[in-house]
Amino acid sequence: MKKLASASPWISTVALCGVVLLPIVAAIGFVAVAITNQQLATQQLLGEAYRSHLANMQGQVERQLNGIRLRTKEILDLSGGAERFAAATAIDGVDSAVCRGIDRADRYPGTIDTHDNDRAELLAFRKDPDWKAATAHEDVGDCDLAASAFHAISEAAQNPTQHITAIQSEVRCRLRNGDRAAVHRILEDFFDHQVSRESHGGYYESLLANLELLACESIFDGMQRETTLKRLADRIVRYDSNSLSSDQRLFLMRQLEILAPGTIDQKQIRAEELAALYLVHSHGRLETSAFDSTSETPARSSVQPTGIDDLWRWEIQSSGIELLMTTQSLTRLIDDAIAAVELPRDVVVSVQHRSRRPHQQSVTNYEVAASSLLPGWQLSLRLRDANSFSKVARRRNLVMIGVCGLVVALTVVGGSLVVRNFHNRVKLTRLKNDLLGTVSHELRTPLSSIRLLVDTLIGGSLSDGAKLDPQRTWEYLHLIRNENERLSRLIENFLTFSRYEATVQSENFTLVPVERLICAAVDVCRPRIESKPLSLTVQIAPGVPAICGDEGGLITVLINLIDNAIKYSGDSSQAILVCAVARDNGVSVSVSDHGIGISRIDQRKLFDRFYQVDQTLHRSDRGCGLGLSIVRTIVDHHGGRVCLESELGKGTTFTVWFPAEQTAGCSPEPSVTSESDECQTAADSLSEIIRP
Repeated sequence: MKKLASASPWISTVALCGVVLLPIVAAIGFVAVAITNQQLATQQLLGEAYRSHLANMQGQVERQLNGIRLRTKEILDLSGGAERFAAATAIDGVDSAVCRGIDRADRYPGTIDTHDNDRAELLAFRKDPDWKAATAHEDVGDCDLAASAFHAISEAAQNPTQHITAIQSEVRCRLRNGDRAAVHRILEDFFDHQVSRESHGGYYESLLANLELLACESIFDGMQRETTLKRLADRIVRYDSNSLSSDQRLFLMRQLEILAPGTIDQKQIRAEELAALYLVHSHGRLETSAFDSTSETPARSSVQPTGIDDLWRWEIQSSGIELLMTTQSLTRLIDDAIAAVELPRDVVVSVQHRSRRPHQQSVTNYEVAASSLLPGWQLSLRLRDANSFSKVARRRNLVMIGVCGLVVALTVVGGSLVVRNFHNRVKLTRLKNDLLGTVSHELRTPLSSIRLLVDTLIGGSLSDGAKLDPQRTWEYLHLIRNENERLSRLIENFLTFSRYEATVQSENFTLVPVERLICAAVDVCRPRIESKPLSLTVQIAPGVPAICGDEGGLITVLINLIDNAIKYSGDSSQAILVCAVARDNGVSVSVSDHGIGISRIDQRKLFDRFYQVDQTLHRSDRGCGLGLSIVRTIVDHHGGRVCLESELGKGTTFTVWFPAEQTAGCSPEPSVTSESDECQTAADSLSEIIRP
């Protein structure tokens, strides 16, 4: 530090700034690398977490689909394709099904009638002469005779199928003739007897359903209609009898939905419609292909598109059952499966087939196949807020930047303290050097003069026994007194500065009249004024209040200001003016001279310690540069202020202002004589003694 202090201050400052900036640059570089690494680490951790969630969701979807496959294989124990169809469509997530089999009874739906035996018997029955005769009457428009003939045939029918066929023909003829009352009576009687009979199944059930639909559409009303509708609805949704073909069942469902909306479950109607649509689209593949449980490939044992929009098929291996699912059902099935996985709130999971994804989609780094049974279906995990990752990264970056800023701030503060301490040390070193140089020079000069004068007086009195010249002796003593006063003033300044640096306590303040302060200062400075062609004028405005303060310190302020005016007034005839007025609830004392003035540059440093406008060793006016610094210190300690107005070549005015304090905080005026007065009296007495 001493070596740095001895070097140029600018070089030292630059070196210290470099030392301070080095850790700052290092900290900023470290934070920049840490932010990059933090972003990568955060992205990697999030990616691993999200992929783990996707793997869990994939497992849930796989288990859901395997559960459907197991339930589908369980329905193989049911007899008949219609019953298997009903059980398959009851599985959650399955919209429809196609049941294949070697036997026609195991196929549903189908376009081939499953009641061939009944149809053969009915064809033979219609070849009977009585039937032909009744049909001939109907063909020529003789509906009454035809209805009577069909009635007679129904009465003589040998089995239920022939009986209901004749009833159906009689009802048709009565309706064509407009005899609705007779039709109502016939159907009412038939249904009353039918309720008490056992179900005959087969083709009979199909014909009975047609009669019930006819009765509900145009014959029955009220309670009879409601009862018949309920009976018809039960017959339609009963798949165990395998009595209705898929086409007739779908037709009856649609008609019944028109007659009584909500009677049939929409899911059942939708299942029949989807199966019929799929069969039409597949061109009868179900009826024309033989069932082979061992020919299924892995591709066919997974969910595949049917070629129909939003319809998918899943052929369950070794079951002969092909499940049909809509896109909506598949999506809901997958959503239900992944709902069991607990996910963060800031993510959204979507499921979609790759053929249906838009060409320009939001980029996501987290995607996986939904299941091995769902080829082409993808589970995508994306952030709910596209900027959420950036926000998380930004928050963490802000924390790191804040830590970096704190480190930089602490480094800057620490560096500033170091630089400030360094400058203070440099300044202190300079002040010490200035003090030593100034004090040694200022003390040596009066001491050398006093020693020289004393040696002259002693030498003159001892040489040749000559008697001292009184006039010369008086002059020498007067010079000795002046040098002694100068030395005393210098020491007094040092003591005063040291005393006020140690902070004088305000409880030692007393009330001092301004007139006494000014007179005391003028008396001290009078010898210097009289030694030069100067004049001093004192103006004290009436009503100026007393000042509460340290009397010695206040006198020192005025002495230093007057001494400074004497010093820079030169040897020409000039006037020094001391004014005291009451101003701004206080006392303002100004000392004005018409000397050389002070430049603006020197005015900024004038109150600094040991600063002198003329810094040469051969300056005419001696001083150590503490006078105005002492003035500011004492004025500040009294709560006042000091200012100056100066112009080169025109003079300078120093003004000090002290607040008018309350008398309650001050001690009464002391009755002792000041040290300066005693010194002045002693000097005057000595001068009078030696004066010739």
